[in-house]
Amino acid sequence: MTSSEKIVPSEETGCLRCGTCCQKGGPTLHREDQDLVERGLLPVKLLYTIRTGEIIRDPIQEKTLFADSDIIKLRGTGRDWRCTLFNVDEKRCEKYDNRPAECRAMECWDTSEIEAMYEHDRLTRQDLLGAVSGLWEFIIEHETTCDYRKLRHLSDEMLNGKNGKVADQIMEMVRFDAAARELSVEKAGTDPEHLDFLFGRPMSNMISGFGLRLQKDGHKTTVTLDPSQRSIV
Repeated sequence: MTSSEKIVPSEETGCLRCGTCCQKGGPTLHREDQDLVERGLLPVKLLYTIRTGEIIRDPIQEKTLFADSDIIKLRGTGRDWRCTLFNVDEKRCEKYDNRPAECRAMECWDTSEIEAMYEHDRLTRQDLLGAVSGLWEFIIEHETTCDYRKLRHLSDEMLNGKNGKVADQIMEMVRFDAAARELSVEKAGTDPEHLDFLFGRPMSNMISGFGLRLQKDGHKTTVTLDPSQRSIV
């Protein structure tokens, strides 16, 4: 091969560095990524947790599902929710040498490896925080009180015409979630950027997928039905 000859990347020879996979959202973390998090190579502020029972879009099955366990992911950014580590201008990963397992397995021309690993050995909050006394117990209390499976049941009851106390129970969950975040910051000194990892994304932002919305009337906030936003019928 002469110096003027080049191998042009293709589906057969390798990555084009087009960034398409990176612009479809951040990867899910697996247990082999635990060391990257614990050493700060994947900072906690860049992570968020999808909690059990939360509504998700499964990219492998290409359908909307309820999460059956914790799913820890790298944040997205921008309107297209591209991976926060993707440098758009240079079309490269800012943490390429320490990229997560899914990124190492990702080959857009042959997705068999990433499909095989996708649902297995996912990293959980318990893997990272289970030994942190006090904090882990608080996360469990939050998880129990703000259980998305319970929210799903209550939203179904509202859709079936049972309002009143059902709506009050949902509001109690939303308030507890908000209070847990506020308490963590004010009393425990938690970095606000870590809250979406510790407690998942705010319930006040997530209930729309269950066909609900918050309605403010002066100083009072109530929960009402909004079936048009329901993600899973």
